[in-house]
Amino acid sequence: MVSEEILVEQLKQGDEAAFKHIVDTYQNMVYNTCLGIVKSEEDAEDLAQEVFVQVYQSINSFKGESKFSTWLYRIATTKSLDHERKRSEKSVLALLKAFLERMRRLK
Repeated sequence: MVSEEILVEQLKQGDEAAFKHIVDTYQNMVYNTCLGIVKSEEDAEDLAQEVFVQVYQSINSFKGESKFSTWLYRIATTKSLDHERKRSEKSVLALLKAFLERMRRLK
């Protein structure tokens, strides 16, 4: 079994096998973290993919001050919470638009 530190260093070097190993190792944790927040399997799957894309793109910003899995968990949590915030904002806007339309019709 390869350590987190070695996988991270390999990924920083662009090693695709290391990335695949990271995805295989952590995909259930990432998916379940997202699902616990968004409560939608489809959204959780999409978010999990986005998380791994972000990991690949931003691995060089990982400083190793925490465990890699902790960093990954934080990315998954942040993406999921952002998703829920945006969804909530859209719901509020939709309600407001419906209310304003109803008010306009009553005039």
